[in-house]
Amino acid sequence: MTETLQRSSRYRSVEEVVREINGMGIGGRIQRYPVQYDINEMLQYVKAFGDYHTGNFKLTENNKFLYVNLIKWLMGDSSCQCLSPSTRDRLIPADLSAGIYIGGKTGTGKTVATRILCDLARMVQPPYFFNGKSNTICWRDLRADEIVESFSHGKYDSTLNTVAFLSIQDLGSEPNEAMDMGNRQNVIKQLLEKRADNGAATIITSNYPLYSNAIVQLYGDRIQSRLMSSCNYFELHGDDYRKR
Repeated sequence: MTETLQRSSRYRSVEEVVREINGMGIGGRIQRYPVQYDINEMLQYVKAFGDYHTGNFKLTENNKFLYVNLIKWLMGDSSCQCLSPSTRDRLIPADLSAGIYIGGKTGTGKTVATRILCDLARMVQPPYFFNGKSNTICWRDLRADEIVESFSHGKYDSTLNTVAFLSIQDLGSEPNEAMDMGNRQNVIKQLLEKRADNGAATIITSNYPLYSNAIVQLYGDRIQSRLMSSCNYFELHGDDYRKR
């Protein structure tokens, strides 16, 4: 295949060759395709799914930016924006091949947001291409502590390292280490690193902002940097909706 690539690349630009390699599924990046949609109609579905999960969901000034751009990300819309994870005071273009990181204190609706996003994905079934295969977007939704517990009991699912999309709830709430054959392992740190290495997209919620020292203390500055480059960053603010 290398000889074929060398022959075929003689009269083409570097950019064209890179696009071809990615199209073969060799480059390790998820390839996204745009889906036509009406934003107002999709927001109606957001409200309906939100009511199903909470009983009284409201789109507000605190969450509308998030939901509009979660829709855009899901639909492969290149106008999708997110927050700069390092400054938080400016908007940057989202990476449609990357995952999602939603930070915010307890009860601001982070988990509800990812559940609504999952509902929308099941409804729309947006296409993607990854590792040589085409499929539609969907994912498993797991708590970080559940993943660590499964590892401790010898039931860790190694496909979590490579599956194209995965949702991890409450990052940072899990036990920092688990035992494996007498050795201590930081399970979530290893999972995040392997998924980033494989080009997979991870949808994450956490009480800790991505830029916080807590993330560095839990997983190291290398993982924080990988998350910043492999996730589109959002924040949710407000009071705990469970206490309203």
